[in-house]
Amino acid sequence: MTQRLLPAKRTNAPFHVSLRAAACYLLVLFLTSISSGALASTFYVKENGTGSGTNSWANASGDLQAVINAAVAGDEVWVAAGTYKPGGNGNTDRAISFAMKNGVNLYGGFTVNETLILKWKIVMSSSKN
Repeated sequence: MTQRLLPAKRTNAPFHVSLRAAACYLLVLFLTSISSGALASTFYVKENGTGSGTNSWANASGDLQAVINAAVAGDEVWVAAGTYKPGGNGNTDRAISFAMKNGVNLYGGFTVNETLILKWKIVMSSSKN
């Protein structure tokens, strides 16, 4: 009785591994894009505002630094036209300034009825790009 060797069975394992790796990569890329941009918030600041600065001009804050502090990278701070002083309107110390946060964009000069920022220019960006 002679033994007969059968040819090795071909598999496409490397292809399957590559396909799985690509799918994982795309999933990570998608989740990263969601966390970095799609969930960004817009904060609102206007003179004499009394709100928290979230959701709309009607809830705008009057404290620019507090809103900057609440924002995270990817968020936008929309500031109505006016005069804002670090430390509040009664501040006379010209040695202090607003402290920006990396990745937070600040837009200014709004009339407090805008809902889109289509052609607005960045007033200040703390991005290091």
